[in-house]
Amino acid sequence: MAYSIIAPSTFNDIPELRDQIARVKDTENFPLVLVGNKCDLADQRVITTEQGEALATKFNAKFIEASAKTKINVD
Repeated sequence: MAYSIIAPSTFNDIPELRDQIARVKDTENFPLVLVGNKCDLADQRVITTEQGEALATKFNAKFIEASAKTKINVD
């Protein structure tokens, strides 16, 4: 599940999207990776790394920041 570090609305949508997946799967336990995207735009950052990590911890998810543009953490 990805959000933009420069667009708070995308980050704020994550809990609802995660809850929708849990309802469809009928379980709270499923693998999840939370990706803070556009980390190349750090000078425009609105969502901190710590906020992303905290949300990932809340959902027992892995966390990473990435940039498709500069290929940071993109394999």
